[in-house]
Order: sequence, then C-alpha cells, then structure tokens
Amino acid sequence: MKTVILGLLLLAMLLGGCAQDNASAPGMVDSSLRAANATKGADAIGADNTTGAGGRDARENLTGGSVDSSTQPTVYFFYLSTCGFCQKQKKEINPQLKAEFPQVKWVEVEVTSAAGRLRWQQMMGERNQTPKTVPVTIIGPDVISGYYAGETETKIRAAIKAEIMRVGQNKSE
Repeated sequence: MKTVILGLLLLAMLLGGCAQDNASAPGMVDSSLRAANATKGADAIGADNTTGAGGRDARENLTGGSVDSSTQPTVYFFYLSTCGFCQKQKKEINPQLKAEFPQVKWVEVEVTSAAGRLRWQQMMGERNQTPKTVPVTIIGPDVISGYYAGETETKIRAAIKAEIMRVGQNKSE
C-alpha cells in the first residue's frame, strides 16, 4: 500500500498540474486518474493527434528527437485530458489557429503516456525550462505555458507567425 501511495505521489510530481485561468500558481490535477492511466501503458492512452498542412492526419514517433521544423512550422500542444484549461484551449483556441494557419503542422500530445511525458520533458529541457504545468504550447523556440483568457491565443498567434517567417513560409499575410 505504501508503494502505491508513493508511486502516486511521484507520478503527480512528475506530471505537474493544470495552469489555472488568470492565476499565477498551477493547480494539481487528479493524480489518481493519472496513475490509473499510466498503468494502462502508452499504447492504450496518450497517442498524439497530428494534423499537417492541408488538414491531413499524420503519425509521429513521440520518443524520437525534436522534429526538424526547418521545412514546416510545427506547433506542439501538451495537455492532460482531465485538465479543464487544456480542454478549453484544445476546443476554443487551437481550432481557430489551425484554420488561420493551414500550412502549420499541429502535434497534440497527452502527457499521461510515457512517450508523451518523455517528449514534453525533452522539448522543455531543450528550451532550458522545466515541465511543471499544462497546457504547454511549443512553437520553435517559444514556450507558452498555461491558459490565460485574452493572452494565450495572442501569444500563440505571434509565435506561429514568427516561426512561419523563420522557415520561409510566410503565406499567412
């Protein structure tokens, strides 16, 4: 029993929390649900949702290194299915930006899977940041953490435009 409790506490610490709307401190997400999902294995949950240019679906190996975004701008969205703010961004902001920037590839990764958590930790580490909370949106060198009404969409849009210019695909104007 002690082992199970310690395992749940460790998992909760590794996965962080869900950033609260208009708050500065992250809130913790239900660790028991996360632990239950983690025991199912990476194949059962947390598969990434990837949408490329033109709306086509694609699969990507989450355990591999960072995608070379030198040929196509890529947005990585790290989330928990139990995080209300993650779901808010996923349903309200992301679809609008996908429609506005169809040339951008979107990779949505649930961090409860081992592969998703590894990818989240790796990509944050490459940007000298520690993964602590979700939602997290990574676009090129930019990291947008949390969901803040009126700010998150603006920051993501600006990062996408900068990444499009960086890769030489300035088709949004």
